Amino acid sequence: LSLSAIHVHYLADYLGAGPRWPLYYLYPLSREAWLFKYQWNLGSWQEQLIALLSIIASIFIARKRRWTIVGLFSKKADNRVMEVIDRFPCRKVNR
Repeated sequence: LSLSAIHVHYLADYLGAGPRWPLYYLYPLSREAWLFKYQWNLGSWQEQLIALLSIIASIFIARKRRWTIVGLFSKKADNRVMEVIDRFPCRKVNR
Protein backbone atom coordinates (compact mmCIF):
# COMPACT_ATOMS: atom_id res chain seq x y z
CA LEU A 1 0.00 0.00 0.00
CA SER A 2 2.81 2.40 0.86
CA LEU A 3 4.60 1.61 -2.38
CA SER A 4 1.41 2.35 -4.31
CA ALA A 5 0.88 5.60 -2.43
CA ILE A 6 4.37 6.91 -3.13
CA HIS A 7 4.07 6.08 -6.83
CA VAL A 8 0.71 7.85 -7.08
CA HIS A 9 2.39 10.81 -5.40
CA TYR A 10 5.28 10.67 -7.89
CA LEU A 11 2.83 10.53 -10.78
CA ALA A 12 1.01 13.60 -9.45
CA ASP A 13 4.35 15.41 -9.05
CA TYR A 14 5.35 14.43 -12.57
CA LEU A 15 2.11 15.72 -14.07
CA GLY A 16 1.35 18.70 -11.91
CA ALA A 17 4.17 19.98 -9.74
CA GLY A 18 4.49 23.12 -11.83
CA PRO A 19 6.17 24.15 -15.05
CA ARG A 20 9.80 23.08 -15.31
CA TRP A 21 9.82 21.29 -11.95
CA PRO A 22 11.68 18.03 -12.65
CA LEU A 23 11.14 14.74 -10.85
CA TYR A 24 14.28 12.98 -9.65
CA TYR A 25 12.77 9.51 -9.39
CA LEU A 26 15.91 7.57 -8.42
CA TYR A 27 17.62 10.29 -6.38
CA PRO A 28 20.21 9.94 -4.76
CA LEU A 29 21.19 6.92 -6.89
CA SER A 30 20.78 8.87 -10.10
CA ARG A 31 20.55 12.54 -10.92
CA GLU A 32 18.49 11.89 -14.05
CA ALA A 33 15.53 14.27 -14.10
CA TRP A 34 12.14 13.54 -15.62
CA LEU A 35 10.19 16.49 -16.93
CA PHE A 36 6.70 16.39 -18.43
CA LYS A 37 6.27 18.88 -21.25
CA TYR A 38 2.64 19.67 -20.37
CA GLN A 39 2.88 20.04 -16.58
CA TRP A 40 0.10 22.02 -14.98
CA ASN A 41 0.65 24.57 -12.23
CA LEU A 42 0.54 23.64 -8.59
CA GLY A 43 -2.89 24.71 -7.32
CA SER A 44 -4.54 24.39 -10.74
CA TRP A 45 -8.02 22.97 -11.26
CA GLN A 46 -6.50 19.55 -11.97
CA GLU A 47 -4.77 19.54 -8.57
CA GLN A 48 -7.96 20.65 -6.84
CA LEU A 49 -9.97 17.93 -8.59
CA ILE A 50 -7.47 15.25 -7.51
CA ALA A 51 -7.63 16.53 -3.91
CA LEU A 52 -11.45 16.53 -3.93
CA LEU A 53 -11.64 13.00 -5.34
CA SER A 54 -9.12 11.81 -2.75
CA ILE A 55 -11.16 13.30 0.09
CA ILE A 56 -14.37 11.73 -1.23
CA ALA A 57 -12.66 8.34 -1.59
CA SER A 58 -11.31 8.64 1.97
CA ILE A 59 -14.78 9.36 3.32
CA PHE A 60 -16.28 6.35 1.53
CA ILE A 61 -13.50 4.08 2.76
CA ALA A 62 -13.92 5.38 6.32
CA ARG A 63 -17.66 4.76 6.17
CA LYS A 64 -17.20 1.23 4.90
CA ARG A 65 -14.51 0.26 7.41
CA ARG A 66 -15.91 2.34 10.32
CA TRP A 67 -12.38 3.55 11.04
CA THR A 68 -10.14 6.49 10.10
CA ILE A 69 -6.44 7.21 10.48
CA VAL A 70 -7.33 9.23 13.58
CA GLY A 71 -7.99 5.88 15.31
CA LEU A 72 -4.24 5.27 15.46
CA PHE A 73 -3.96 8.10 17.97
CA SER A 74 -7.28 8.19 19.81
CA LYS A 75 -10.31 5.92 19.70
CA LYS A 76 -12.45 8.68 21.20
CA ALA A 77 -11.38 11.16 18.53
CA ASP A 78 -11.92 8.54 15.83
CA ASN A 79 -15.47 7.99 17.07
CA ARG A 80 -16.06 11.74 16.87
CA VAL A 81 -14.70 11.87 13.30
CA MET A 82 -16.98 8.97 12.36
CA GLU A 83 -19.96 10.85 13.82
CA VAL A 84 -19.15 13.78 11.53
CA ILE A 85 -18.65 11.50 8.51
CA ASP A 86 -21.97 9.79 9.22
CA ARG A 87 -23.70 13.17 8.80
CA PHE A 88 -22.67 13.33 5.13
CA PRO A 89 -25.69 12.79 2.88
CA CYS A 90 -24.93 9.43 1.36
CA ARG A 91 -26.08 5.89 1.84
CA LYS A 92 -24.84 4.28 5.05
CA VAL A 93 -22.89 1.06 4.78
CA ASN A 94 -24.08 -1.65 7.14
CA ARG A 95 -21.78 -4.31 8.53
